[in-house]
Amino acid sequence: MKASPAPQPDSTSGGVAEEQEAFKRLLLLSRAYTQTGENYLAHGPKWNPSRWKPLIEKHLPGLIGWKPESGERVTRELVRNLWLEAKSPDDAVNAFFLTMVWGYGSSFRGPGNILAMLNSHEHENLGQLLLARREESTGMPSTAYYKLLASKISELGPVYASKFMYFITPDDCRVPVLDMWVTRWAQEYGLNFELKSSVKWQLNVEQLTNFTSFCQRTLNALNQLEDDKSIHPGIVDAGYIEYLIFFDAKFNAVRNDFPTWILLTPKEKRKIFD
Repeated sequence: MKASPAPQPDSTSGGVAEEQEAFKRLLLLSRAYTQTGENYLAHGPKWNPSRWKPLIEKHLPGLIGWKPESGERVTRELVRNLWLEAKSPDDAVNAFFLTMVWGYGSSFRGPGNILAMLNSHEHENLGQLLLARREESTGMPSTAYYKLLASKISELGPVYASKFMYFITPDDCRVPVLDMWVTRWAQEYGLNFELKSSVKWQLNVEQLTNFTSFCQRTLNALNQLEDDKSIHPGIVDAGYIEYLIFFDAKFNAVRNDFPTWILLTPKEKRKIFD
C-alpha cells in the first residue's frame, strides 16, 4: 500500500503533528465507510409531516403535501438538488426551509427557530436574498457567508449559516458544516475550528474558511491513495470529511441511528466524552 500522503497543515488551525494525527483517524474512518458501500449523501433526518404541518400551511403553501421523492428522509442529496433547481424566490425559501429541517433534525428548537427565520424578512425579499447568496457562493463563498451573517435572519447564527453554505456551494468549492460536533472532535486533536455568535462576523468567516481548507486538504490526500480502493473515496465534496467527523464524534456520545460504517471503525478512548 502507498504511504499515507498526510495533508500539509495550515498553521492557523493547529500544528503539523496535530493535523497528521487527525488525518490518521480520518483514514480509518474513510476505510470503514468505503467497505460498506453506503452513501453519505443519503444522510439526513426522517421526514415528519405532522411536525411541520402548521408552519407549512401558514408560510409555505408550495410544500403542502410535500414528501421526499425517494425514501423517507430529507437527505443531503435531496436538499442539494433543490438548490441546484431553485430559480424563483419561492423555490429558494422552500429549499431554505428544508435545509433547516435537515440541519435541526429532531431538535425541539427546530419549528420555533425556523419560523423566526421565515418571519425575518418579507417572503419575496428573503427568497431574493437567498438566491443572491447562492450566486455569490460559486466564486466567493467567504463573501457569501459574511453577507449571510450580516443579513439579520433571526435565529440564523454562524453554525446554521454554515449548513446553508454547504448546500448552496458547488462540489469543487463546497463549504462543509462546522457545528459543535466538529468543534469537539477537532479540539481532541488540538485543532481549532469553532463558530461563535459572540464574535465578529469576520472571525467566523476565517474559522469556516480554515475548516474548509482542512477538509479539502484531507480529501485531496485521501484521493491520492489511488492504489488502495478501501481508502480512496473518489469524492470531491469536502462535506464528506465533515460527515466522517460528525459521526465519529457523535457516536461516542449518542449511540443511535448511525450508519453501518461507524461500527466498523476501531474504537479510541475519547477524552472529551469521559
